[in-house]
Amino acid sequence: LKSKIIARTGQKIEYKSGVKSAIEFHANPDGAAVFADPSGYGWVYVSNSEVKKGRGGVGAIRFDANGDVTDYKMILNNTSLNCSGGRTPWNTWVSCEENFDDGQIWETHPFGSKPPRKTVLGGDGGNYEAMATDNRDPMNPRFFITNDKDDGELRRFTPSAAVVHDALNGSGDHWSILSTPGVIEYLVLDPKNKTFSWTTDLKTGKKSARKHFPFCEGIDFLDGTLYFVSKVLKEIFILDLDHGTYIKDRTKTKEFTGQPDAINFLGDNGLLYLTEEDYEPGVYGRDLSGNIFTILEGRKHGREPSGLAFSPDNIHMYVAFLTGGILFDVTREDGLPFDGKTLNIRHHAV
Repeated sequence: LKSKIIARTGQKIEYKSGVKSAIEFHANPDGAAVFADPSGYGWVYVSNSEVKKGRGGVGAIRFDANGDVTDYKMILNNTSLNCSGGRTPWNTWVSCEENFDDGQIWETHPFGSKPPRKTVLGGDGGNYEAMATDNRDPMNPRFFITNDKDDGELRRFTPSAAVVHDALNGSGDHWSILSTPGVIEYLVLDPKNKTFSWTTDLKTGKKSARKHFPFCEGIDFLDGTLYFVSKVLKEIFILDLDHGTYIKDRTKTKEFTGQPDAINFLGDNGLLYLTEEDYEPGVYGRDLSGNIFTILEGRKHGREPSGLAFSPDNIHMYVAFLTGGILFDVTREDGLPFDGKTLNIRHHAV
């Protein structure tokens, strides 16, 4: 692998042209995603800023088709402790505030063409972490949100069927889907039978979380299966959404000893990318058999890697270090994408 620094907190970002951004790169870069430019030329990397007291938000770095930086701006301001989030099927970025009982969940447009909007996903507030989406049936999408607390419930939001129908067949206004009340339910695990259910009772959901999956963080969806991690238990939970059953597995291995944080599926080969806090901060991979291997480490840059995302062609892997405030662009020396079947990772440092 090879890497280069794209941005540093407190410094203006240099563009391909040599011009620098009007504003400095934001502090505490955390959860992120990449969105292809609708024009087909380049992409944008959106990055949360996990800063307190209304000084957080979301920044957006534009890249051309060659992966060179062309612009940087903020697309969400005046929020607090924006941790991670998730992308919607209509290509917007949902940003979660991990702001204790005051945290909310915001929807932003990655190219800044629409103003951000507070969604109904956060309810009365929470320590929200990340979101995943099951969009196998576009007329009945489901959104799953983690809450990073000792009793942090895992939420499932089912939007109004009428609003979804109107968005897909009439107005085209997808922005109303997450800002209109729908049904919010909470995960309840039954470890004895390895099954799960959903309840509308928040207290029951919190009780299940405290007992079985406290402090859940990263979450993702693939092929009818929901994956999420509990950082303190160092476990990954794998829910079969169609059959109501689940399994769990330890994330702790010889290679991966710290707390699991963000998780991202890449491609259709079942390769799950994870970031690790604490002992060996870096990026790791997990295959469908549960084997975990090291992709890169960055011990000298801080103890919390974040902002893991990939360019649309999967050639560029972006990873930040929150406490160090550094964003890297990592590529393979052989020029192949990170979802390539010939991926042969040993150990690399940035």
